[in-house]
Amino acid sequence: MANRPDDIPAHNEGGPAREPDWLDADPRQAEVFANFLSEMDGSWVWLSRSEGEAGDHSVGQYSALLTPERIAAGVSDPAWEVHHGDGHPGFVSYSSDAGWTTDYEATSDERVELLVIDRTWHGVRSHDVELAQEFRLLFNLWEDRATRTFYDFDDSGNPVRSVVVAEQGVRALTSLVRRYQAAKQMYLALYLDSTLWSAGLPTQDHRWESRDAQLICGYYRNTRAPFDDRPVSRLLGKRLFAPPARDACGIAPFERAKTYEAFVVGTNDVGEELLFTSDPADLANYFGANPDNPHYLTPVYFRRDVLNKYYGDTERYTVEDGYLRCAGLWGVSLDNDQTGHVMVFLGDLGRDMPVAEARYWRSFNIAPPEEGPSETLVRRAFYGQFTDPQSVELRFPRVYAKTNEAWEAAFGWSLFKPLHKDDRHVLHKLHVPFGETAGEFDEQVLYLAKLLVDSLNEEALADFVEKRTSDKGLAKLARMLDGLGVPNARTLLKPFADVQGLRSRGAAHRKGSDFDITVPLGEFGRQAGFEALMQAAAVALDALRDIAEGQAAPT
Repeated sequence: MANRPDDIPAHNEGGPAREPDWLDADPRQAEVFANFLSEMDGSWVWLSRSEGEAGDHSVGQYSALLTPERIAAGVSDPAWEVHHGDGHPGFVSYSSDAGWTTDYEATSDERVELLVIDRTWHGVRSHDVELAQEFRLLFNLWEDRATRTFYDFDDSGNPVRSVVVAEQGVRALTSLVRRYQAAKQMYLALYLDSTLWSAGLPTQDHRWESRDAQLICGYYRNTRAPFDDRPVSRLLGKRLFAPPARDACGIAPFERAKTYEAFVVGTNDVGEELLFTSDPADLANYFGANPDNPHYLTPVYFRRDVLNKYYGDTERYTVEDGYLRCAGLWGVSLDNDQTGHVMVFLGDLGRDMPVAEARYWRSFNIAPPEEGPSETLVRRAFYGQFTDPQSVELRFPRVYAKTNEAWEAAFGWSLFKPLHKDDRHVLHKLHVPFGETAGEFDEQVLYLAKLLVDSLNEEALADFVEKRTSDKGLAKLARMLDGLGVPNARTLLKPFADVQGLRSRGAAHRKGSDFDITVPLGEFGRQAGFEALMQAAAVALDALRDIAEGQAAPT
């Protein structure tokens, strides 16, 4: 970066060189001035703004980045260095001893970069503004075009509202603008032009100017406007902000140092929890590092409802057998093949989870339970064996898919129709309830019914069996199984019927006097009862797959 000129310090602290002597006489302009002075103090800053009406009170703000060379060339006048409408490419012609030369220029001044570019079609189309492309691309901002809002995404995949384009102007996160300055090593100039026409202004002309390192501003009041009897005041100027150090941009290779959450790795002899950092650099491993510290593969346990957040947002997260995935941003291996808890290795928590996500998991952290990791985890992680999960919620999607594949191979059509695009979340949301609440139980019943009952391929079933107008999907399937010589078809399909009954009498409608949850669930509560129901449905699906595989494929 070039050396800064002597009159511009490296930091932006400091007030105006002269105290304004017009504030009491012009309170409306005084309010504009105060807001302008505090512009970078808040979370948001105006990059472009236009309010009010000409002939009354109009306020305009604009912004640009200036190179140190442009600062050194002089910015001591309150007038703006840039204007709305600048920033467009075009041709420039100039004369020299060799004659006239015409060059193409991407911008009128390479020392100046506008953050917002105005576009106009002279009334043929509405005026519009565009955020500088380099600013958008550097932070990979995504635009919600319906709301004209730009979003950044944090390490956890959460959207961060970053720039808003509204009728009155364009606002951006102050921190994002400062990081852009750091990356570019350019000064930020915020411009102000506020003009007020008012009979309430004093009738004396007045002029005040201040030229400080951070504020170059003038206030001008004129009582002799040729086309209006009212006095007019104008507040014109700019504020300058030196860039932070380049490593403040937070962009590779200047990423901010990662912090690590500490987790419960055990308890002492009086039951107090023992915490240790999840920073892999501080953990023991099989190569002799940190032998006195907990091992990278120390199991860390969590209440099972830590997964509730991820089942609730299947557009972003996927809970898989042994793995949790956040789109393409991050993922972590875990042991979710247990009834009461979830386990993640201590080092994986630090290596694979964003710190904000690790803090969320910390709130569900529990002391190590007596039973330890699941047998599935032990076989996979330590013995290198391919092992199917024991948990029905992990097995169910596979069983469901394999049954459909077998049915397609045997009969030429799938037993269950593909889910509508708006229902594709159902299979990912399906899980054993985390507790005994009726709301969660009803929700899971609805998902199970949508998969097992509503998705039955009734059209294909109707072509396979004798048509009876009163028969619905399950009855058609039972008659098909009877025709195939399957004994006790209705008993085999009882779990499907139980799900349908729970949905019809409880989850999907107002619960009436005939609703008795103990009929399908027996002595179980909602959580264990749903797990048993899901298990029975999985057994029925396995049986249906076996039936299909026993049939000769049609020729």
